[in-house]
Parts: sequence; structure tokens; C-alpha cells
Amino acid sequence: MGDLVAQQPWWRPSELRSGVQRAERCLNKLQDTDLFKGDDAQAEMIEATFILILILLNDVLQHLAQSNRRVDFSDDIVEIDNRPMDVTDLINKMRNAACHIPSEARGFPTIRLGLLVCTGKPRNKSYGELVIDHKYGDDTTFMYGRYSIYLRRHLVRATKEIKARLPAVQVTELGDL
Repeated sequence: MGDLVAQQPWWRPSELRSGVQRAERCLNKLQDTDLFKGDDAQAEMIEATFILILILLNDVLQHLAQSNRRVDFSDDIVEIDNRPMDVTDLINKMRNAACHIPSEARGFPTIRLGLLVCTGKPRNKSYGELVIDHKYGDDTTFMYGRYSIYLRRHLVRATKEIKARLPAVQVTELGDL
């Protein structure tokens, strides 16, 4: 697996770097707290943006994991079914729950949950098997089914760690062509 980087197509390094940059721009938009005070149409844009972030980061994180450069912090990540997870696992599970609507990852035997977003003051509530645990007033929690992830503590931090692990490549933006 160490030679994975040498085996990849010529365009893959640029694609990975571009994906990180796109995810970073989307994360910057989500950190604008005014987004969470809007109407239902805005909620749909938040979900679409969040799913794009999951798709882009999952692609890069899986590449790094296969290249023995896994992003593996596990702070504030809840074990599911007594299985420890790190941020690479969590983003993968969240992506699968977000992108595969009939997936079991979106629910419990008696409850199904699409996207739930918690901001503001911390709260912890249980609805049967579902536990909504939003610990930090300075962060935003996103939940799909049984998985939850923090905007700053997980997604922004993972992006910073990804950037430190990816080799430098020149990315050509469409405006540069």
C-alpha cells in the first residue's frame, strides 16, 4: 500500500487537493451562524452543503488511510455498538447515512432520523434509543441516525489535518485557465 501514491493516475493528487479546498470553502459557509436562522429552503441548502463536505472529505480521508496517513483523532466521537471510531470512520459512516437514504445507518429499530442540526446552548435529550447530545455552545452538531459530528471539533479539524498530510500539488482553478 505504500506505493499507492505512485500507482495513482496523474490527475488524482490535484483532484484530492481540489476536494479539500472545496470542502474548506463549504465549511467556511457553514460556520456563518446566520445560516441556521433561515427558512426551510435555507435548511435544504445547509443539508446539501453538509453532504458535499462529507463526500469530499470522505474521498480524501479514505485515500489517506490507504496511503498509511490516516487521520485518526477520536476526541468527542461516540462509540457505536461498542466499536471505537476515529474521525475517518465517523465521516465515512455519516456520508453513507446521508447518501443512502434507506440505509439502516439512519435509524434505530423504532426511530429514523434524517439530518438534525443543533446549535446554541448545550443540551442532552433522549427519545427512546435516540440520544441528542450537543455538548458545546460554541459548535454545531450534525446528526444522521445514530451518528453525530461537530462542525469545528471534527470537520474543520479533520480538514486541517488532511492539508498537513497531503503532498503539495498545484491546483488549477477554472478562473486560471
